[in-house]
Amino acid sequence: MPNMPDMPDMNDASLRDRTRLRRADHWAPLLRGALACALCAAGCSSSAGNANMDAADASSHDAAAPPMAKDGPVALPNGAPGIEFDDIQWGPHLRKVIVPAGRTGSVMLIDPDTSEVTELKGLSKSDKYTAPTGFIPVSMRYGSTAATEADRYVAVLDGTAKTLNIFDPATLLRVSSVPLDGPADYVHYVGSKREIWVTRPSASILDVYSLPASGTPKPTKLVSIAVSGGPESLVIDETRGRAYTNTLTGGKTYAIDLSTHAIVETYMNSCSYALGVALDEKRGFAFVTCGENGDSVSLDLNHAGAVLSRLNGGSQANILAYNPTLHHLYSPSGKTPQIFVMDVLDSGKLVLLGKLASANRAFSAAADDRGHVWVIDPDHGRVVRRTDSFPSH
Repeated sequence: MPNMPDMPDMNDASLRDRTRLRRADHWAPLLRGALACALCAAGCSSSAGNANMDAADASSHDAAAPPMAKDGPVALPNGAPGIEFDDIQWGPHLRKVIVPAGRTGSVMLIDPDTSEVTELKGLSKSDKYTAPTGFIPVSMRYGSTAATEADRYVAVLDGTAKTLNIFDPATLLRVSSVPLDGPADYVHYVGSKREIWVTRPSASILDVYSLPASGTPKPTKLVSIAVSGGPESLVIDETRGRAYTNTLTGGKTYAIDLSTHAIVETYMNSCSYALGVALDEKRGFAFVTCGENGDSVSLDLNHAGAVLSRLNGGSQANILAYNPTLHHLYSPSGKTPQIFVMDVLDSGKLVLLGKLASANRAFSAAADDRGHVWVIDPDHGRVVRRTDSFPSH
């Protein structure tokens, strides 16, 4: 029962006024009882009404809340018979996993908790899928295989149309599109500069586009950066004002100044040829995948890119993912259906914690901020979510 409100002390009043109101002793108990009944009725009715409304609100909220998803495959619209994925990313402000879904003509935005899928449609589309037997050149990939969060928008590469497209996830509409200078691979956004960086490895070029702060968000090309032997993969380090990209041959990782767009350092990453690159921005580590054997290498960004550690992450690993809260690096093996989970110590040393089940040819991964790692499943046209329950230091 709800607490009753304090009653007025009518006894004291009757004592004070007895000389003037001799009949107060008679009426006070009656008035007190009547007032108590009135307050009880009002209080109980109000409490019951509030309780009923709270229950109704809770019931309505519970009914509207989508169910929490379990680990496992997440089907994508038009995913069958398969999708040749490439890069997938986590959008920290959008709070969605961003999955460019190639030949489907869409980019999929996936809620990390419910696995609900939202589509950004209108890109190049095909019903055909042929499982590849090896590396697919950028020029032969169909539809979109790269997308990134860009301010409040999503920047998407359409490899078939050779366009850079800007979508508004609030309306699900494409708001602008500009032609690219050739086949493109990766796309990332530099928030501090309002720039979109696009890699074109077949031309050894990294193109930089500006995104206007107001009006129609139509990118304008600013500059092309020559990247000898690359660029392969790309990450942005706002803390140090750098971007990092690899060379396919020669075992090099370049550090590019975000302001001058010039290569300012070259790190020898110890790979015969390097593929994916990931970043621990706070502690100053870069992680590189060695294409020749699937090794993961950690580099010290605060000391000229010195090699700190090297550990195998599964044959045919490519695109790494990293969780900066857990300090876990994820290396998805493209040859065996496993995700190698590594702890990154404060020294930069890589320590294998264990493996998570993935899918065949799942060479690309993304990590959200809920402790999940996501990998592609090309032959089934879907993605797979796994929860990282390994300890963190």
